Amino acid sequence: MNLRTNNRVLTNLFVLLCCVPLAILQDQETERLIAELQLDDLELIDACEYSAYGRKQAILDQLFDKTVEQQRRFGEIVKGHYEQLRTFTDIPSDLERNWTYQLIVFQNHIQELTTEAKLCFENETDLCLTGIGGYNNALNNERKYDTLKKTWKSWQTIYTTTDISDFNSQLGFIKDAATVNEFDSVQDYWEALLDFPGAYEQADAFWDSISPFYAKLQKFVRERLFKYYKLQHETNEIPAYLIGGQLGTDWSSIADIILPHPQLHYDAESYLKYKSIEDMYKYAENVTSKLGLGALGANFWENSIFNSSICGSQLLEFCDQAYSQLITCKQTSWSVYLDVQETALRVALNNLDYSSIPRQNLRYNAIDDAVQKLGSLLAIESLDYHGIVDAPTNQTDDDPAQMTKRLLTALRLMPGLPYSLMADKWRMEAIEQNNTNLAGSWWKYRKDYSGVVGIENNEPEYLEDSRIVSNRPHLNQFFGTLVAFQIFMYYKERAGSQYVVNEFEQEEFVTLLRRRHTTEWPFLLTNQYGLDVRADELLSYFAPLEQYFESAPTEQVAIVTPTTTTTTQAPTTKAQLVTKDNYVLNDQPKPKVRASEAKKVVEEADSHVAMYVGVAGLVVVACALALGVVFKKFRRRSSTNNRRFDS
Repeated sequence: MNLRTNNRVLTNLFVLLCCVPLAILQDQETERLIAELQLDDLELIDACEYSAYGRKQAILDQLFDKTVEQQRRFGEIVKGHYEQLRTFTDIPSDLERNWTYQLIVFQNHIQELTTEAKLCFENETDLCLTGIGGYNNALNNERKYDTLKKTWKSWQTIYTTTDISDFNSQLGFIKDAATVNEFDSVQDYWEALLDFPGAYEQADAFWDSISPFYAKLQKFVRERLFKYYKLQHETNEIPAYLIGGQLGTDWSSIADIILPHPQLHYDAESYLKYKSIEDMYKYAENVTSKLGLGALGANFWENSIFNSSICGSQLLEFCDQAYSQLITCKQTSWSVYLDVQETALRVALNNLDYSSIPRQNLRYNAIDDAVQKLGSLLAIESLDYHGIVDAPTNQTDDDPAQMTKRLLTALRLMPGLPYSLMADKWRMEAIEQNNTNLAGSWWKYRKDYSGVVGIENNEPEYLEDSRIVSNRPHLNQFFGTLVAFQIFMYYKERAGSQYVVNEFEQEEFVTLLRRRHTTEWPFLLTNQYGLDVRADELLSYFAPLEQYFESAPTEQVAIVTPTTTTTTQAPTTKAQLVTKDNYVLNDQPKPKVRASEAKKVVEEADSHVAMYVGVAGLVVVACALALGVVFKKFRRRSSTNNRRFDS
């Protein structure tokens, strides 16, 4: 017995002697890793600051050389960190972009080209489109078929054969990066950056369940577009030049054509047209505060430029000084309003932790995309909350106003789903099969997934996409949309008939966001909300639209104007293309005055009448007193003079 006991003691002692030094070594390794990461973070924060300044110079002064220099510097830092950290962990860096000089120069060349490109149509030299902003503005607002087609076709010609050839070469860098990071394929590598093994297989399964609804939406939109432009129904696809700018990933700009019941959209546009871009950000700031993210910050308001000649939301992140700066123009519209809500949430996310932004930008977290898309969901849902439209009298699912909200949401968020999936699958196939006919395969994917076609179907449309040009994946945006609906419906069930924004559990939501850069986002979603990533909530939200597509009137219901009790037909034009120096003159409606506001105006007018009568009375009394004083002084003066004369 003693021998057995001694053997056991000796064994335990041996294990202890082996494990303790190992544990000490592991602790030392952990401490060394933490120290290395902290030093790396400081370098990345400095690089983030310089990159923001470089981008600012490119946007405002078209000094793209500075951007190239700063990106090269950031790339060198990332590569150096990768070599140091690979001895600690197998987490991939952002080397899929490869940060080679060629890729950086090409990416900035395309940005410079699209910023400075100018299109002037034949015999119309004073009507020109300047830059990508002017181009997107034209596609969003023009309502003449021939002009839209000509605009889109002309823009595709700004890319030379050299640009197309150079892109084919840059695409190979993704495969090189996958190899450096010891992955067998681009798909495996991108899934690692997405923190979601098997992501593309899962996305295909989700798309199988979503695509039937998307097909019905695409058919509904196509039929109404063809009817509006008087086109023959000879194809099942929609021409790319009829669905707005931004690569047709957002159909909000054509809502005035598509909506069977346009009243709510008309009311909102009428109201928003006379609001400044700053007003829109103040609306958005109310939402960020409601969600527990706080205000946008004094530095944001002090440093942002709201009257630039550059339109679109250009957001600069100064990691060291811990603030975000916005550069945008004064232009407002329905689409801009939705963009503002999403951008404001991006700023609020940044405000949580600027020190983690550089590392977050090396990954592709669907939570970030989900939060931004929540901006559009909440904005459409809360139009009456902000007083943009009247509060609904009927909140049943079959109410036209509720159907319009759902359809506006579908136009905003649904087109991006097939696009984000096909943009990645198209590149992965091209890389694996060494396909050189990229334009041909691009339009095949566009047709199969989105139901969208070009003119000749050999146009290099993909060069408009900055994520494609910089070799970044799109799939996080696909999952971001699904997660946005999951979070939205989670709180909508709590809200019932109340405003969803009021039901957000701030601590719960903010905890999710604070942990997103240290925890894999699929696990975090399950841990925080008890949800697995799925498409059920999205399909549930849009389910009432399927019947609506069948029963909705083919002609737009007449819009009720604010000044009379009669009705007028929905406008047949939105804004004609009359652009010069990137300005657009439009014929949008005057703002609507709601009934409650009209009553208030009458009451104020009545009170003003009483005020004016009172003021007039006071003036009469004052005049009488003044005349009396003058008369009295005149009499005194006459008497005195007489006395002096007599004496």
